[in-house]
Amino acid sequence: MPWLPWRQRRVPPAPAGPETATGLPLTAHSPTALPEITLAPITATASDGLRTTPVCSPCQRCGACCAFYLVSFPGNEATNSTGNNELFDLSLPHGETSRFMKGTKARHPRCLALLGTVGGHVTCRIYQHRPSTCRTFRRSWENDTGNTLCDRARGVFGLEPFSQY
Repeated sequence: MPWLPWRQRRVPPAPAGPETATGLPLTAHSPTALPEITLAPITATASDGLRTTPVCSPCQRCGACCAFYLVSFPGNEATNSTGNNELFDLSLPHGETSRFMKGTKARHPRCLALLGTVGGHVTCRIYQHRPSTCRTFRRSWENDTGNTLCDRARGVFGLEPFSQY
């Protein structure tokens, strides 16, 4: 299943801390509470192996899609046998053959892997192991192709569509 809007409504800003799939904030004693992580810009590495200037994609200044849509993906991507334990731990069963990211089916959706402030600076804590749904979701007007789902999520958080940049 591709990205599906959980509810097409205005979503208030997410609480200061991460929340569970039920929408309740995680406590420090919770086994799934996220550690304190300082967000830093991604740096590119030149062919000679030296780090270059910081690179920040437009998606790292947004994150709206991660805090608006139900993120559903094929269950075989997050099984213990694939070795993708982070994705397995941050997702729940969704039907017989799929899973969804924790937090995205909450009353105020926000993927538990999303760190930072929507519209400010965000990053995905499992970026290298993210599900195929996230890998194939394209920013609006990337490669000259619009994506109304991207523009809709951005609009909910008061952000301009990428097509106007």
